[in-house]
Amino acid sequence: MRSASDSRTEENDIELPSLVQEFFERGRRAHARRVQRRRGLVGLLLTGFASAAVVFAIQKMKADEQRDVASYQWQRAEQQRKVASRQRAEALFESGRGAYDRGDLVEARAKLRAAIEGGVSSPPARRLWYQLQRDPRRWSEEMAGALYDVAI
Repeated sequence: MRSASDSRTEENDIELPSLVQEFFERGRRAHARRVQRRRGLVGLLLTGFASAAVVFAIQKMKADEQRDVASYQWQRAEQQRKVASRQRAEALFESGRGAYDRGDLVEARAKLRAAIEGGVSSPPARRLWYQLQRDPRRWSEEMAGALYDVAI
């Protein structure tokens, strides 16, 4: 079967005029250019989408890596905060014991309470708390001079 661009008609098998032949040839070339241009654009779009997919995949890998590093650093910081909190509580306990030894019961109670809230629950801490609870004094003060009256 012949196409419309053939130089002869099917019915009569006659030669078409050169102007008609040129018209058909130009139409065929224009169609071929449009098809080629369309194929090029489709190829360009596919290449662009593939490039974008590769870029996004690389970005996701880097973001995942950064998230893992941040998670590890957060866990380490959390552990260090716990250690620091425990050390602070131990220091408060030791300071409270020193205050009790000096006779400053208010400071001893406050520091021991803070130490227990901070996580110190060792037998020496419980023993000191028991001693503070059993001590009837709530407050004491050394006076420089003679004391005659006290009003509270």
